[in-house]
Amino acid sequence: MIAWLSQVIHPLAQLYNVLTGLGTGSFDATVKFWDTKSNSTKPLLTLSEAKDSVSSLAVAGHHIFAGSIDGRVRTYDIRMGEVSIDTIGAPVTSVTTTNQADSVLVSTLDSTLRLMDRRDGKSLKTYKADGFINETYRIRSTLGAGDAFILSGSENGEIFIWDLLEGNVRHQLRHDPASEHKSTTGKQDVISAVTYCPTRMEWASAGGDGMFPSMIVRQCTLT
Repeated sequence: MIAWLSQVIHPLAQLYNVLTGLGTGSFDATVKFWDTKSNSTKPLLTLSEAKDSVSSLAVAGHHIFAGSIDGRVRTYDIRMGEVSIDTIGAPVTSVTTTNQADSVLVSTLDSTLRLMDRRDGKSLKTYKADGFINETYRIRSTLGAGDAFILSGSENGEIFIWDLLEGNVRHQLRHDPASEHKSTTGKQDVISAVTYCPTRMEWASAGGDGMFPSMIVRQCTLT
């Protein structure tokens, strides 16, 4: 589904061209963009198409990707003034673009990750695994090793790494190697984010109960 935006958004394109902008998603179901060079407390632009909380944002060139708890991914084309809406179904908790921005990795609260084609919204690949749990909390997934692998935390203290093309699990690791797998899970077991550093070929995972978070950095060749 494609709709025309009701606002003039050309200033936003300029904002990102000079890399002075900040984009935020909010519980009030809006996406806001702020001019970090200005002292103004008002946003440069507010996008209010979402019907529920905006959980994740990604920017690639003149495209803005916004994932929402309403189960949709909205792609804003800054140059054309359009927004395309892809209905996933389950609440969206993470959106990440590939290096070429031709596909979008989407995490949802049905313990599933999907690789979506940016142009037509079709699902290119689905990623699941025995023991992978994402049903309650926002978990940020990512791509690594030149988009060859997909990394995501789980609500049971584990980290899963899939082969992007094959769709199979290549690694299943504990966030804290000293801990043991537990049949029950709590907030302290949730691995809320995994991020990858391409220059150092390292990735970091973060988890905990929010009050006493932990972070472990690993070196991994992802082969």
